[in-house]
Amino acid sequence: MRMKKTGVMLMAIISLILASCDVDWDKLYPESQNPYLDENYFVLTKTLPDALEIKGNSDENNTMVPLFDFEMMQFLKGDSVAFEMEISDDNYGSSEVSTIVNGNHVFAKGSDLLDIFQRKFHIEEPRDMNIRYIAYKRSSNDQNTRIGGYEKYFGETTVTVTLTPKEDNIVIENNYYLLGTINGWSVAKAVKFDHTGDAYDNPVFTLDVDVSETDAADGWWWKIIPESTYVTGNWLDTDYSQYGPTEDGFKATEGMIVPKFNGVDPSAGCITKAGHYLLTIDMEKRTYCFSYGRFIYLVGAPGDWASPTEDNASHYEDWKLYDMDGNGNYTGTFYIPKGEFMFRFYKKLNGWDTDSVGPQAEDASIDFTWTDGIYEGAAVDGKGNWNDPTWAGGNVKITVNLNDGTVLFEKK
Repeated sequence: MRMKKTGVMLMAIISLILASCDVDWDKLYPESQNPYLDENYFVLTKTLPDALEIKGNSDENNTMVPLFDFEMMQFLKGDSVAFEMEISDDNYGSSEVSTIVNGNHVFAKGSDLLDIFQRKFHIEEPRDMNIRYIAYKRSSNDQNTRIGGYEKYFGETTVTVTLTPKEDNIVIENNYYLLGTINGWSVAKAVKFDHTGDAYDNPVFTLDVDVSETDAADGWWWKIIPESTYVTGNWLDTDYSQYGPTEDGFKATEGMIVPKFNGVDPSAGCITKAGHYLLTIDMEKRTYCFSYGRFIYLVGAPGDWASPTEDNASHYEDWKLYDMDGNGNYTGTFYIPKGEFMFRFYKKLNGWDTDSVGPQAEDASIDFTWTDGIYEGAAVDGKGNWNDPTWAGGNVKITVNLNDGTVLFEKK
């Protein structure tokens, strides 16, 4: 049943410290053997005001938000009343918030409300929220009984919730998905980002993506949608959330991402260079970065010059240089047998003709000289090979920086 619209605007200036809202109501307000009391044991004398502003910051995270007043009826001496606040919308079910009774006034902690609206409901634009209350009578012997029965709620209303977060304290959802050329703009096929830990503790999400030569020529387009938009592969509603760069068709491989704002969809980005990328998004800083993928392949004499393809990918498990920080800097340490120091690098599988990195563009080898066990040189797109015809065998640490176009060999 839809609750009565009151047009209440809930304004929130969010705090840097969010309080937990996990409350075990069964322990706080256990039901007695008496299933319910008459609902006329109390009356609400004042409901939510027309404008309700929540002020909170790092040193005021326990600000009390007034909810309503009530008057007790037919209570015995020593009896009191307690309330459970229930918040819901049409898509996420309901969440409970603890309330505090002071005299005949009922309050909620501003930090508790902020936590629910941010972490549970992911509010960034005004949204209608349903609010209602469950009332319990607490007798002088600490017995608690729900007033009005198991299905009775009080003060049912629909509130328009608006959060005005600080720049450094924004809503971060648990999961994000990539939408665009990669899946034909199909939400059902949206690709989930990789992520570990709590989203507020670790707001960085990553995803490996391949941009083919054909897609790059036509423009490889992308946007990002949050979990609140991706609901079992369907749009949540016509007001779905999404993120994109600040300009439509923005071709930069890194920059800022912005959310839908005031009903205006964000732009879509466009990648025009083929490659295997690691897409990193930081949802706290609202930034994105396409860097060449998590690893590249060392291909050459040590691996019998086998072409890196899906069919022999397992062959290259021991011949990968990893980019651990997503900054285009790849490292790996390898044992290279005597006389086999001749190789170049590949950015992805099936990249034999298009995605190799070597010391020069020509398809030929160059000999180099070590200086105190170190060699530094250029790494360019091309089919050239590094070669040490005097290599006696041993371990070498290799660092390839695809952003700077450099290579570093270190004997170990």
